[in-house]
Amino acid sequence: MPLSQLLKTPAAELNAELQLILNVILEGLCGLDSAGNVTFCNDALLKMTGYGADELIGSNLHELLHRSQPKDARPAEGDSAFRGAIDDHEPKHIVGELLWRKDGSSFLAEYEAHPLGWPSAQLAYVVTFQDLTEIQRAKDVLRQSEEKFRRILASIPDVAWTCDRKGRLVYVSPKVEAVLGYTKREICATAELWLGRIHPGDFGVIKRAYAGLFERQLSFDVEYRIRRKDGEWIWVQVRALGTHLENGIPYADGVLTDITRRKNAQAELQSKTAFLEAQANSTIDGILVVDRRGQRLMQNERLAELFHIPPALLADKDDKNLLAYVVTLLKSPASFMERVSYLYDHPDETSRDEIELQDGTMLDRYSAPVVDQNGIYYGRIWTFRDITERTRNEDTLRQLSMAVEQSPVSVVITDPQGAITYVNRKFTETTGYPPEEVLGKNPRVLRSGHCSADLYRNLWSTISQGREWHGEFCNKKKNGEIYWEAATIRPITNPTGAITHFLALKEDITERRRAEKELLLAQFSLEHASDAIFRMNSEGGIVYVNGKACRSCERSREELLSLTIPEIDPIFTKEAWAAFWEDIKVRGAITLETLHATKQGRVFPVEVTANYLKLDGQEYAYSYVRDLTERRKLEGQLRHAQKLESIGQLAAGIAHEINTPIQFVTDNLTFLRDSWKVSHELLERYRSAIHDGVEILPR
Repeated sequence: MPLSQLLKTPAAELNAELQLILNVILEGLCGLDSAGNVTFCNDALLKMTGYGADELIGSNLHELLHRSQPKDARPAEGDSAFRGAIDDHEPKHIVGELLWRKDGSSFLAEYEAHPLGWPSAQLAYVVTFQDLTEIQRAKDVLRQSEEKFRRILASIPDVAWTCDRKGRLVYVSPKVEAVLGYTKREICATAELWLGRIHPGDFGVIKRAYAGLFERQLSFDVEYRIRRKDGEWIWVQVRALGTHLENGIPYADGVLTDITRRKNAQAELQSKTAFLEAQANSTIDGILVVDRRGQRLMQNERLAELFHIPPALLADKDDKNLLAYVVTLLKSPASFMERVSYLYDHPDETSRDEIELQDGTMLDRYSAPVVDQNGIYYGRIWTFRDITERTRNEDTLRQLSMAVEQSPVSVVITDPQGAITYVNRKFTETTGYPPEEVLGKNPRVLRSGHCSADLYRNLWSTISQGREWHGEFCNKKKNGEIYWEAATIRPITNPTGAITHFLALKEDITERRRAEKELLLAQFSLEHASDAIFRMNSEGGIVYVNGKACRSCERSREELLSLTIPEIDPIFTKEAWAAFWEDIKVRGAITLETLHATKQGRVFPVEVTANYLKLDGQEYAYSYVRDLTERRKLEGQLRHAQKLESIGQLAAGIAHEINTPIQFVTDNLTFLRDSWKVSHELLERYRSAIHDGVEILPR
């Protein structure tokens, strides 16, 4: 409407139109005169305060909205901002002041007083009001929601975030400082900080997933490594379901979760699983794990080896086929299946037995239920161990045990400290001590006191160093009888080389020592005999000589043992020896005289007494040879003396019977004198020879 026409409009009509305009305004609106009295108002203010138009217009607005509250709650006159604005004729914008309705209720309001530049008597101010109750309620709800949201964010370990397409964070929850070490301000400052902390090896995966989130609205769920502020690398999982627009800009909301512990736990679990699988596959036992329904959960490689299971059958999920195959390998399939069925019907029982395959393999079978601490049954574990070798060893051990127990030598086993842990039957027979009287005791109970302390020190020093000791003991039986035994003592070690026991094998050599003593005496007598002694075989080869034989033949023992009788006896040819051997075999003993030759060729007469012996299928001749050289020399000297004696007797007879001339007598006397001198020397030598001959003759 033109201003000229508006001015011509009647006042009543103009006021009505103005009132209509005021009533469509949503905010409360009124006019005040210079005294603060209401001159007009709209319906929104009436509704806001609960007053009618007739009650409000003409009344002091301050008194109605401020002074109508309880007296004890009224502000002092000077404390009212509204009153101050009226008095000072200044514009005033007040938010959150408490105003009072007609019914005595209050509400928060925001109002603004505008003084007019040309105040009139009826209108000096225009005041607008807004009831903040709903806004405040909404703000309270929002504040409570925000507080709840903050509490939730503070209580969860995840970090909430909002970022744009370029990866710039526009919001991140405070938990980020606990996870990454950066404050909200630091992490939101630049996209480079966030993106620059991502592990280079994971960045490509994140970039592709991020592009898919913003370009194709694909869900974003990535696990990657990121470096904390302190330099530590951690694992995080970042998730976002999609994007949304704010002011035309796409953003993505998501959460970041620290999964380092989970990753470490997974790595540890994988490690333990790998070790468990490695352990299961490295064990000597075949292992089969089944669930409560008897279905396979796991089997190791050894199980397939023991039963020679084909790979295709292992991969078959139907356990019936595997069981049917295994049954064909057994010697007693019926008892095998009977036991399996029984254990499945009695899940709380364990079982151990032995099964035999048709190829002779013996298996130790053990089965136990898998039950947790609450007694819940999850399945059953079966183990199979090849005991074929152990079974053979046990049989061998039984045989060895019987052999040791029945051994013809004493067997004694002690611990490393020397305490007896085992003796066999022969020990009891030899010593007279039953096992119960010596077990746990030291073998020194057998000492007789005839062995030196050095012997025992050497024994312990040797076996303590892991070496074998050989020696002889002079011990005492339970009845006090002294006996000799030859002992071999050696340490018994475990696989690491540590000594666990000592084993002594002892033989009673009392009779043997007596025989050896007698043999030594006999050998001494033979070796030191005054006659030469030879032992020959059937071919005439010399197999033994004593010292006298070596001296008489002037040869070493080795030389004589390499010769034959024909080589030292010029009379005995090979042909003569053959005849001699046949003769001595028949007669058994022969005495004869022959000749022996020394190494230098000197030949001397000997008397040989030969005896035939057959021992262990071998034929021998023992010859006792006496050198006749001195005897022959003495015999010659004796014959010469006998001739001289005859001449003397003849000369004495002639001198007695014939009276000859003096010269004849003198000549004979001279002859007799010289002859007697020679005869005296011969007689002395003869006497000495006789004396020596008597000394060397066997007594």
